[in-house]
Amino acid sequence: MSLTRSGIAIVTGGSSGIGLATARKLLNRGFHVHLWARREAAGAAAAEALNQLGAAGRASFHSCDVSSWPSVQRAADAFTQRHDRLDVLVNSAGLLRRGSLMSRDGAPAFDQVGVLLGGTIATTTALSQALRAAGSAVVINIGSVAGRQPFASLGAYGAAKAGVVHFTRVAAKELYPHGVRVLCVCPGVVDTPLMPPSELRALRSALPSGRLQSAEEVADLVVALTSGEFAAMTGAVIDFDDGVGLFPGERVPTQAGSREMADDSPRARAPSGSTAPAADGGGNGARPHPAPPAPPRAVDQALLERVKTVFGEVFAMNRDAIDFDVAPERVPRWDSIGHLRLVAGLEDAFHCTLDVSDVMDLTSFGKVVAVIERKAADKGGE
Repeated sequence: MSLTRSGIAIVTGGSSGIGLATARKLLNRGFHVHLWARREAAGAAAAEALNQLGAAGRASFHSCDVSSWPSVQRAADAFTQRHDRLDVLVNSAGLLRRGSLMSRDGAPAFDQVGVLLGGTIATTTALSQALRAAGSAVVINIGSVAGRQPFASLGAYGAAKAGVVHFTRVAAKELYPHGVRVLCVCPGVVDTPLMPPSELRALRSALPSGRLQSAEEVADLVVALTSGEFAAMTGAVIDFDDGVGLFPGERVPTQAGSREMADDSPRARAPSGSTAPAADGGGNGARPHPAPPAPPRAVDQALLERVKTVFGEVFAMNRDAIDFDVAPERVPRWDSIGHLRLVAGLEDAFHCTLDVSDVMDLTSFGKVVAVIERKAADKGGE
């Protein structure tokens, strides 16, 4: 027999970001929310903090590494020993690590696929009987715009999220006869601990809306989809990305009124003495991975010298040491903050605006030159 006759939910990755925001909103609706997370201290602290809010529901924590099938099985067994059903499952455990295919380091790829795709499949499978027992349960999988559009250095992350999209459709088909709805919400760039603040600032001003999404607004949609008002919706993949998927390689004017940036400056700039934050959780906090260097080619010499000047000033490099093959692993200061300063320096020097695709393409000096050449050509054609 269930401990409570109100709604019962499990939120993976519930100790931070979208998972924590979703858990908080489910508590406000009277749910008993079980937080599943890998980090025990953070998960226990999150559950305790939620219970101190005085909400109608209550929170519990269970340690679980969703990328490990035995761990998921143990957590599912512990859950079903106490509850006879599961009304809502939110698969929001996240991990983001950038990596070029040419880096030849496959560990980040395996880690991400294991958490993002493997975890979603494992938890849904292990809890399928409890979901069926509810009679009208809902599974919400957190996808991503990166699973809908290709972004350089996010191959593993995007592929895993694309897999989540496909699995959503398959699970919806299999569980439909048992009254279980399965949906996927694909946010854009959300202000969560998955990415370091410096990278979020750099991306924010390059986004179509000029702002970051909040975990709370994503959670609002997730919780709304669990209600009976959406009883006819299953197998749906919902793009909730603030226009990033519509304009993956360009910027559009900021919408008036509601889309102002969080600070007074047109672009958040890092001070010259800043250092990169340490990596934590799912964020990378590290320098960008290198892309294949651009081969030497004929380049407008005036443009090339100006790019060298910016490059040398940002990274305090001798101009004679700068060539097309220079990539982040050869530049000590080319970390997250350095990348942000490079973007700002190029925009100032060439009076241009670098969009999301441009920022992601700055993975070697040769690529920097190519991006600026492209921008100059676009400007000349106006």
